[in-house]
Amino acid sequence: MEKRVLVVDDERCMVDLMAEILERDGYRVEAASDGRAAIRHVETFHPHLMVLDVMMPEENGYRVSRLVKTGDGVTCDPVPKVLLVTGRRLDDDPERETLFMQFSMADGIVYKPFELADLRTRVHDLIGEVET
Repeated sequence: MEKRVLVVDDERCMVDLMAEILERDGYRVEAASDGRAAIRHVETFHPHLMVLDVMMPEENGYRVSRLVKTGDGVTCDPVPKVLLVTGRRLDDDPERETLFMQFSMADGIVYKPFELADLRTRVHDLIGEVET
């Protein structure tokens, strides 16, 4: 069975770039451009993994991740792994970053700008843990 990845970002060029790379790696990819659309896609596409931008219109990535992970108003099977993508580094405040990660229940985070090889590795590692 093909592993499904939902790419969510409000910057079209980022969506196109990530989708192209992941499709080349053999994943089935769909995209959404805001938090509410991401939730709708989760319920219909049933991704194994979400690559989810943090700063988006409608709902931010932390909240979308939490809603999906807890099933709070979101029906999804399987519950996808979540890889957050953000340009906002919290390295200067590791406690705050830990709180955001705990709140979101995400499985990992990648900081923009990132190397495509790093994104591919993170996606592969997370989706490799998923049962199909």
